[in-house]
Amino acid sequence: MNGIVTVARVVLVASGVGLLWLGAGTRTRDQPAALSFTVLMAVLGVTALFLGVVGVGLPMYMVSWLVAFTAIPLALAVFAVDYYGLEWLAATDRVLAFLTPAVVGGIGGLVVILGEPEFSAGRTAAVGALAALPSPAMDVAHALHRVGLYYASGVMLVAVGVVLATVRQYDHLDTGLGVTLAFVGAWPWLAYLVTLAFPQETALPVLAGCYLASVGASRLATSWYGMFDGAPAAGTVGPEVVLAGLDDSVVVVDREEQIVRLNEAAVRTFGVDRGAVVGRRLEAVLGVDLRALRSADDFEVATAEGKRRFEVTVSALSDPKGRRRGDAVVLHDVTERRTREQRLAVLNRVLRHNLRNDMSAILGHADLVEDDALDGEEVAAGIREAADGLIDLGERAREVEEMMSIPRRLGAQTDVAAVVGDVVAEVRSEYPDVEVLSAVPTDLDAGVDRRLLRPVLYNVVENAARHNDADDPRVEVSASVSDEGPAPVAIAVTDNGPGIPEHERRVLFEGDETALQHGSGLGLWAVYWGITRMGGDLAFEDNEPRGTVVRIRLPAAAEGTAEAVEAAPVGEAG
Repeated sequence: MNGIVTVARVVLVASGVGLLWLGAGTRTRDQPAALSFTVLMAVLGVTALFLGVVGVGLPMYMVSWLVAFTAIPLALAVFAVDYYGLEWLAATDRVLAFLTPAVVGGIGGLVVILGEPEFSAGRTAAVGALAALPSPAMDVAHALHRVGLYYASGVMLVAVGVVLATVRQYDHLDTGLGVTLAFVGAWPWLAYLVTLAFPQETALPVLAGCYLASVGASRLATSWYGMFDGAPAAGTVGPEVVLAGLDDSVVVVDREEQIVRLNEAAVRTFGVDRGAVVGRRLEAVLGVDLRALRSADDFEVATAEGKRRFEVTVSALSDPKGRRRGDAVVLHDVTERRTREQRLAVLNRVLRHNLRNDMSAILGHADLVEDDALDGEEVAAGIREAADGLIDLGERAREVEEMMSIPRRLGAQTDVAAVVGDVVAEVRSEYPDVEVLSAVPTDLDAGVDRRLLRPVLYNVVENAARHNDADDPRVEVSASVSDEGPAPVAIAVTDNGPGIPEHERRVLFEGDETALQHGSGLGLWAVYWGITRMGGDLAFEDNEPRGTVVRIRLPAAAEGTAEAVEAAPVGEAG
């Protein structure tokens, strides 16, 4: 029997050296999983060497058994996750949570092995200080020991299962290589488990044979299968990287329309915490359900930057057997495109309409000159008025294009009181007969670009002052903030003038102008487009007893915004 034990110890030492050599050979490879494979080889090699050196002597044999039984599953699991590109252990807190049960269980096991006589070659414990521990403390050590062993067993099952399941799930992975890798660490570990009740002299040859099998499996994986020649993680990580890198928001839901996953773009767009929304219904986050999304070409939804318009694509997700497991919802932001298309259509119609009318007026006056129906001064005034209208229209169109060409800037912050103060002062100077008031908190910031907010506010206030025909014309700008919705900053412009006609308001919210129904100019459209770009809302109310209240809601400034966006002035759209 002694001869067999000696041979087993030699095989263990040789296997340990071979495993360490294989690990050293892959350590310098430029592959993401080379380091984790080296760690796995090191754990196997060191435990084999240690067992070969200590042989069957107590208590070191039991210490060797404990370390190997606990460490091998951890090393195999880390390698499997790393090699196949899974993200389970990507964060430090996850790694700590993964290692803690095994470490705590290992400490408890060491206390038991070194503190109880039954694990010693003599009649006393190997470490007297541990033997002197009170019974409750030793009971805790036994409990931790059992927890560690059960945990290690669970990790081994999961590690092998992950390798085999991943290989089966992805077509680009080699099944033979997956099985080989799964048993690189499984063979010695199973031997430790099976021989737990064997005499050490009987267990040692079995363990030696299994370690030798691990050497062969490791060599087969690195040479025959060329485990580092390809990049199996690319096929696993590739979809994850693509999903994370998409500018479009992607939300994955199960068959009950509960969110199971969303990419980084969706997290940023909707300003949500990933952990908080996973498990919630899609409708609770987007405000619409899958049925509505499937039937809509596009829809408007509240985001972290205010309201935006999205095109939506809903694709069913099925498993390899064709069973529907859920749906992927892809949201493509088309706010800028829709606004640009609308702007071109409106500019085309308004310009053609006003150009035709004013040119008709000019030609009419020319006819009157020919017929001597009016004196020259009256005709000149009519022509000048029509020409001024065309010049003004062209200037307004230019200002609208300048305002709308301002690039979006994330994290913008604007002092609302300062902008309102500038606008009010300018309108007062232009319309001295109109009383223009402001009531805005001095500490109110909006999460919008000043270059957009100023022309929008100027347009609204100037329009209210220009058309106000009351005996005591008055315009008041007020602002407040609430905790409700994605656009909590509320600005109201109230006047006591004739009011904005209903058909002018309706044109905006129907989204287009028709031949029989159009706005009188570009002023309201400039306001509407500017607010849309800022992610806000526009609404109109009748003022009592006379006039209009224009209500604008804007996103709040994000917390931690470093500085407001200041820029060169832009022409005021009117």
